[in-house]
Amino acid sequence: MHFGPGSFVTQLGSKIEGKFSYCLVPWNLNTSSSKMHFGQEAIVSGTGSVSTPMVDMPIKSFYYLTLESICVGDKKLAYKDLLSKPSADFEDQGNIIIDSGTTLTILPFKFYEELERAVRTAIDLEPVQNPKFKAMLCYQVAEPSEFCN
Repeated sequence: MHFGPGSFVTQLGSKIEGKFSYCLVPWNLNTSSSKMHFGQEAIVSGTGSVSTPMVDMPIKSFYYLTLESICVGDKKLAYKDLLSKPSADFEDQGNIIIDSGTTLTILPFKFYEELERAVRTAIDLEPVQNPKFKAMLCYQVAEPSEFCN
């Protein structure tokens, strides 16, 4: 998905008012299904629900968000404080691209270092070497449920 002319959401255009929402349930939850809604049905609600608006940018082949911070436990890491953008036309809006088709998110190196430090502090496990991505922080657990609660 993206905002370009080939996008499903763009092609539906005014029929869905450019709105969509989705809720992905945990992969190991067999009692419920993930859902995607369009138009007036694209309402995010319920306890713990959050909504993140997309930012319309000149390059339409990506989804841009405005990332303000990431929290790890009770530590809040401000995103804009760790960026170094010399460009005078840089604005806070649309400062990160998300790609729902991949498990990776690319962050500026300085911010990633701060995020990794916070994660290492919050997780009481010894990191292990990832054979595919040497620089990526990884932990080995016997069962995913031990870690994903």
